[in-house]
Amino acid sequence: MQFMKAALEEAKKAYEKQEVPVGAVIVCNDIIIARAHNLTETLRDPTAHAEMQAITAASIILEPNILLIVNICYC
Repeated sequence: MQFMKAALEEAKKAYEKQEVPVGAVIVCNDIIIARAHNLTETLRDPTAHAEMQAITAASIILEPNILLIVNICYC
């Protein structure tokens, strides 16, 4: 549940920036190693989705057993 809470916190950040409220966290060995939220409008980049931002942030330390949690809030 703590991981979903972290993803929801990221979604809130996106919402506050008038982005689609999606957040993502990458978890490895029960530790959040990356977190991100949608930035497509802010960056004017159609690939700046939360999932991609989180994967990019974690790309240096990615390991085989990664859990990616993504939430989508229809507000």
